[in-house]
Amino acid sequence: MPIDVQKDTLDVAMQKLKARENSLRQIEAISRMGSWEVNLETHESIWSDQSFKNYGLDKGTTKPTYELFWSHILPEDLPEAQRKVQEGMASGKVISITCRLKKENGDIATLFINGQVIKNENGTPIKIIGTTQDITEQMEIKEHNKELYQLIEYSSNEIYILDEHTLKYLYVNKGACNALGY
Repeated sequence: MPIDVQKDTLDVAMQKLKARENSLRQIEAISRMGSWEVNLETHESIWSDQSFKNYGLDKGTTKPTYELFWSHILPEDLPEAQRKVQEGMASGKVISITCRLKKENGDIATLFINGQVIKNENGTPIKIIGTTQDITEQMEIKEHNKELYQLIEYSSNEIYILDEHTLKYLYVNKGACNALGY
């Protein structure tokens, strides 16, 4: 329900804004995607509730800052993340970063971050806005799939997958190739 600036009263406009904000919070929770923005002049940040959850931080006791974001990224992922942010600052294009961070409770999470630098009329970067999505479960599934593939591919047992209608081979593993002399 869009706000009609010419017809809506202030109370109606505020109700519509609150309804949209509640919908946005629900969407963020469902997708595990938090939103944020960073003022590049003051380094002050605004994080959505979901962003706090993605970092494992308590919204009531933690003040979000640009430095806080960087302090949680694992040291081995930090240089690439910083390089991409600098690249985005220079180009003004949307940047995407996949990195791991250590939450306050010690858990490691994998995040997919999208952000874009906003520049003022002089072309000076003034803020970064973006989203942070927790993709830890997807990465764990991907790793399990990789392990399963390696077990199947390098098994000494012969594994064949055939099309049930044409009886054509769709897949054979290395064990089957070795047994057949290929």
